[in-house]
Amino acid sequence: MNKLALIIIILFSNCQNYESPSRLLIAIEQISFSKHIEKNEINLKDVYNFEWELLYIFKEHVEPKDISEIIGFDCECEIVPDGLEMYIFIYNGSIVEKNIVETTGYDFNIQNYLDLDKSIVINSKNSKFIILDKKSYYLLEPINNIDNSKE
Repeated sequence: MNKLALIIIILFSNCQNYESPSRLLIAIEQISFSKHIEKNEINLKDVYNFEWELLYIFKEHVEPKDISEIIGFDCECEIVPDGLEMYIFIYNGSIVEKNIVETTGYDFNIQNYLDLDKSIVINSKNSKFIILDKKSYYLLEPINNIDNSKE
């Protein structure tokens, strides 16, 4: 119960959205289970259909100072809670949306980013992925093999 209270306090104090399950997982599962789609492809710009240029996904336990250093300015956020991830969307050098995403009970990975401890960054120009169902998790493989890092 204390863990839930802490999560609620963090969310309200930071004006962040909470997703359980995440919009991304819901979209992946809808595409993966659809019999009407030939190729299992997903475009993150369709899932998060607002203006964004960069998506940072921070793993659990990443400190605010590390988040701020990675995105290049003060994130005005708290430590990423246990069992959760933080999605930060950047547009024109500002945060346009912050989401706390539950990671317990599902798993997906993004190819080319599997070895990063703290975060990954996806450029909206390279937001298309193929969904590979690995039975115990989904793997998102970039369609465009251009470096998805900050430009």
